[in-house]
Amino acid sequence: MAIIPSLPGLIAVIKVNGAIAEEYENPNGEEKPPMTRDDFDLPATHGEALPYIVKYIEAKPSAPYEFHVTKMSHFRGRGHHIASQVSRDGRSLTLRHEPDDILSGQPQPWISIDKGYYSGNPTSGYETHFFQFAAFNIVETDRLTSEALDRQMSVAQRCGTLKVSLFNMQKSGIDNSPVTGTKQLQHHPHAADLAEEAAKGKAVDCFTAYTTKPMVGTPSKRPIGKYTDGKKRPFAVFEFRYRTREGLMREGAIPRPSIAEQVEGMSNDEIRQRLTQVMEANERSATVSPGPKDTRRIKREAEEEICDDEFMARYKARRLDNVRLEVDLSDD
Repeated sequence: MAIIPSLPGLIAVIKVNGAIAEEYENPNGEEKPPMTRDDFDLPATHGEALPYIVKYIEAKPSAPYEFHVTKMSHFRGRGHHIASQVSRDGRSLTLRHEPDDILSGQPQPWISIDKGYYSGNPTSGYETHFFQFAAFNIVETDRLTSEALDRQMSVAQRCGTLKVSLFNMQKSGIDNSPVTGTKQLQHHPHAADLAEEAAKGKAVDCFTAYTTKPMVGTPSKRPIGKYTDGKKRPFAVFEFRYRTREGLMREGAIPRPSIAEQVEGMSNDEIRQRLTQVMEANERSATVSPGPKDTRRIKREAEEEICDDEFMARYKARRLDNVRLEVDLSDD
C-alpha cells in the first residue's frame, strides 16, 4: 500500500484483476519529484519532505485495473472535505468528492474507487469505458518516419504512469446541469507500436486501453468543485509506474530470476528451444555492427545476455551445421 509518511491516514493502491497489486520500490532511489513545494497546497508547518511517492507495479496485458483511495477516519484535511482525482497516461478524470453522509456524525473512513470513465448524454445514453492494461508492440526505429517517432516520444513520456492527486475542498452544492461525457480515444494515437528509441532507454512497454460496455441508468450528479486553495493545487500525489514483469526487471525494480529458477519446471524440449534462441541471438549480434543510435539497445541487450550466458554455461551446446543444434543436458 502506498502511504505518504508525512500524511498518515491516506492510502492509495491499484487493484489488478480484483487483487491489490504488489508494489515495488523506486529503483532510482531518492528520485527528485517532478513537483516543487510551490506546486502543493501545504501549510507552513509541513516538513521538508514533499507529499509525493512513487511505486512500481506489474501490468498484466488485458487485465483490468482500478484505483482505490482510502481516507482513514482519523485523517483531517484542511477544508470541508477532500477530493480525489486520478489520471492514467496523462489523462485525468473528474474529481471524486468525499460525500456529505461520511462527514456527518462520527468520523468514518472514505474509499474512492475509479474503474473507468463514462461517455454519452441523456438522449443517446451512456457507455462505461473500463481501464485495462495493454502491451506495446516494440518495433525497430527505421520502420517509422521522423514525424511518427516524434509523436511516439511524446506518447512514451506519458504512458506507463498512473497518478492519484488529493485536494482540499470547500463545501459546495450539486451541479444540476445535464450529465454528459465525451468519449476519449481508446488509447494514445500510434500507441500500438512503439519504437525502442522512443522510450529513451526506459522500460515503458505498456499503456492503458479500455473495455466498453453500455451503462445501466445514468451517471450520478456531480458536486460543484470549489477548491480550498485558490491555485487548485493538490496536497498529496501518489504515482504508480506500471510495467510488464520483463519491464520491471529491465528497469531494476525487481531482480531477474536465477538460472536455477528459470530452468525449474522446463522440459528438455523447452530448454533446447531456449538454447537455440540464445545461440541465434548471439550469432546475430556478432555479425551486426550497430550504429551510434543503438547504444541504449546495446546496453539493454548486454544486461539481458548476462542471464543468457549463464544459461548457456549450464548446458553444453554447439552448432553442428547451419541448421542443427547439439545440446548436452547431462549434469556432468
